[in-house]
Parts: sequence; structure tokens; C-alpha cells
Amino acid sequence: DIEKSCQENSGTLLKRLSAFGAHDLVSDIAREFGVTSDVLWELEGEAILSSLSDNSVNGGGFAGAIRQLSGMGGDDGLVVAFFALRSAKDLASKRVLLKYMLSDGNEERL
Repeated sequence: DIEKSCQENSGTLLKRLSAFGAHDLVSDIAREFGVTSDVLWELEGEAILSSLSDNSVNGGGFAGAIRQLSGMGGDDGLVVAFFALRSAKDLASKRVLLKYMLSDGNEERL
């Protein structure tokens, strides 16, 4: 049933797998199979949200998420932050993402 519903749209399958926490694996698969940029950015946004809730000792938390976004080249960090902002549920996560988006250098690209 899942296979049938996801055959038509591989993005749906990747999003379902990402919901189980396999963000890095899903991103690698998405790149390998050439999914659209929108789907890839959305998946990476979900990974950033997951990172925000991780322990900072493990590379997560607010600082870890900002490092990950800053490490993305060009405008990708901004686009991923936007997708993450759309999905963020709590105010603290939204605040961190907005802070990144309005930080020096990014403000001009918005």
C-alpha cells in the first residue's frame, strides 16, 4: 500500500522515511535519485528542526543548527531555514531560524 502510494511521488516516500529520523540517509538518497530542489530543501529543513532538539554535546541544539545552515553553500542555507521555519512548532525554534535568516550577510540576500 505504501509502495503504491509512493511510486507516483518519490518525495512522499522520502518525507515518510525522514519522519522516522533517518535524515542523513534520506538526503543522500534524494541527491542520488535527483529529486527536485524543493523536496531536498524540505527534507533538509526537517533535519535542521531535528537538530534543534538534539543535545548540543552531540552537535545539535541552536548552535549546531546554525552551524549546519551556515555550512550550506550560497542561498541554500536561507532556503532550508525558510522550509524549517514553515514546519517549526515552537517559538524558540522559530526565533533561532529567524535570527539566522536576518544575520549579517543573509539579510541582503533575502
